[in-house]
Amino acid sequence: MGPSATNSLLLRVALLLLLGGASGYAAGPMITGLMAAQSPPSGFVPVDVGGESPLLVQKQQVTTSDWLACVADQACPQVPVKSTADEPMFGINLLDVHAYIRWKGKRDQISYRLPTHEEWMLLAAEQVPQADEVLFDAPELSWASNFRMSDPNPVIETPNQFGIEQLRDTTWEWTASCLEAGETRSGNCESLRIAMGNHKAVLSVLVRDTAKAGCGGGTPPARVGFRLVADG
Repeated sequence: MGPSATNSLLLRVALLLLLGGASGYAAGPMITGLMAAQSPPSGFVPVDVGGESPLLVQKQQVTTSDWLACVADQACPQVPVKSTADEPMFGINLLDVHAYIRWKGKRDQISYRLPTHEEWMLLAAEQVPQADEVLFDAPELSWASNFRMSDPNPVIETPNQFGIEQLRDTTWEWTASCLEAGETRSGNCESLRIAMGNHKAVLSVLVRDTAKAGCGGGTPPARVGFRLVADG
């Protein structure tokens, strides 16, 4: 191949690369992939909890419509629905929750999990009740007006500094932690798990109607739902 042919070939290659990059065909996939890797999943926010990478936290609890999508795919059990489509799903036990996590993780190709008790406390830390704060001002609850939880569990009515909502809500949240021999731990727990809300509740992993089942810590919550996290 002579010099003129070589120069012509190099010119055409240069033009193809230039046009491809300008149109996005060559550079687009790399840029898109880079942005996707740096962006949290839809509905999640990154929170620095002191680890090597941020914790990706679902801004809202899993809703009834989210749950019904899993049911429609026959990946989650059909349970009585007691909330509207955009409200937190409750009336589900921990085994049900794990079925949803497997379904959503497979669909999104992301390894989701429940937050630990410690992570939940960090997410809600800005609303820890102060010792002199009156928690209940209704006359019939005067006996508990200065009640101080032995293990304070903050709850939030409005989105917190991270943009996370419903940490202060009527629906508690399952966590990945359990209480064994009076100590909180995470990992391979057997029959009891911790749910977080207005106080710490220790519940059987099999219970769906938590209001009637009782619990090992505090008044049993009437509703227990969940939110997901993922390690960034």
